[in-house]
Amino acid sequence: MPLNIALINMPFGFHIYPSIQLGTLSTLLKSHGCAVKSHYLNLHFAHQLGMPIYNQLCEKRFLVGEWLFSYLLFGTNHKNLDYMNH
Repeated sequence: MPLNIALINMPFGFHIYPSIQLGTLSTLLKSHGCAVKSHYLNLHFAHQLGMPIYNQLCEKRFLVGEWLFSYLLFGTNHKNLDYMNH
């Protein structure tokens, strides 16, 4: 029985071109008989936010995209709030 595998491209991957990582993994897994489906959640999120905002969040220099979801793991961190309000 083949494995069913879901590959996910999370926000904040660039929306201009597909993920080479997902493409490579998908091809490799399929060559081993796995059923693979790739999900580009970055595109869904980009459309919800709007492309101008999404593109700004993709900027890696300030890591705002990573910070945006950090509260789910670490809760509210007042140092982060102070930094963003600075």
